Amino acid sequence: MALDGDTLVVGDRAGAVGVAGTAYVFTRTGDAWTETAELVPLDAEQPW
Repeated sequence: MALDGDTLVVGDRAGAVGVAGTAYVFTRTGDAWTETAELVPLDAEQPW
């Protein structure tokens, strides 16, 4: 998790070992947070 001003990024690891997860980007307006992006690698199914 990383917070910079009104932007928050939360990582979600994949269930399988060695498989890439996803990062979700949220932005804050007032008291409300809205998901603005979902970041996934192009080869998410490939082990690292």
